[in-house]
Amino acid sequence: MSAPVSVAPEPLIRVRELSKTFGASRALDRVSLEIYPAEVVALLGANGAGKSTLVKILAGSQSSDAGELWVDGQPRHFTSPLSARRVGIVAVHQQVNDGIAPGLSVAENLLLDELCQPGADFWLNRKRLFERAASIAAGLGLELPLEQPIERLGQAERQLVVLARAFALQPRLLILDEPTAALSDVEAQRLFGLIDTLRS
Repeated sequence: MSAPVSVAPEPLIRVRELSKTFGASRALDRVSLEIYPAEVVALLGANGAGKSTLVKILAGSQSSDAGELWVDGQPRHFTSPLSARRVGIVAVHQQVNDGIAPGLSVAENLLLDELCQPGADFWLNRKRLFERAASIAAGLGLELPLEQPIERLGQAERQLVVLARAFALQPRLLILDEPTAALSDVEAQRLFGLIDTLRS
């Protein structure tokens, strides 16, 4: 009886020779990277090393000058964050305020992605909106003032709202760009626990 053949897992993301320049500055120089399902990867480097540029390319916010990006063995070229989200890639960027919509409530910010979908009736059904927002917040163990304007929250709470919204999308690849910068030690530990849960 022959032993079962072991098949190496296919990477979820494969980056090959990715390069990006801004004028005379080379932000990425032939970067290659593979990310596998259920893997947590940390990008470390000095300021200006290109970490945020790589994140923006993976998330569809920027395009590369050269190189290849593959998702599930298929070549991809993202033209927007929405095109990346369609294949399950969601990013939470370093600038927290870029991820919120001023003038809306905490609940509406938690549901921002769902509110933008065609046929979403949350604008008409306020009870359902608050029930869904409460469910998202509870999933992360957050107690948030759902009816308050998002502007009344501090930076750390705003960061938690943006993170909760990203987790609610159940992404296949969740990219967090310096996610603990605005969080306390307790909040950071909670985030690490949520990452472990998502990986599982």
